[in-house]
Amino acid sequence: MVVPSIYLDESLTRKQVDPSSCDYLIDLDFLSHPRESALEPRFITDKSVWETVYCREFLDAANSWTLSRILWLPGRAWWSKNEYGDYCLLRHGERALQREGEKGVLY
Repeated sequence: MVVPSIYLDESLTRKQVDPSSCDYLIDLDFLSHPRESALEPRFITDKSVWETVYCREFLDAANSWTLSRILWLPGRAWWSKNEYGDYCLLRHGERALQREGEKGVLY
């Protein structure tokens, strides 16, 4: 469980839960610069537990060219200077199916 240092109020830290108890989870994964730790694994790579429901591109600002983030110019050559990761909604396969039932409807 990751608790950012900006949470100085203990009431906010109590709202963090163990990811294994979740039906759904949002994960941000930068394929070209993967980051992983014991407290924050790359959930998207654990296909045996988490299945991908939906993904969108997410700008990797730390590894993208500054000028291409500030200005917008038409053309793929300009956009190719940016790097992107995957911002995905993941579903815990077994846990979500149990809660959703046979109809596949949540609650």
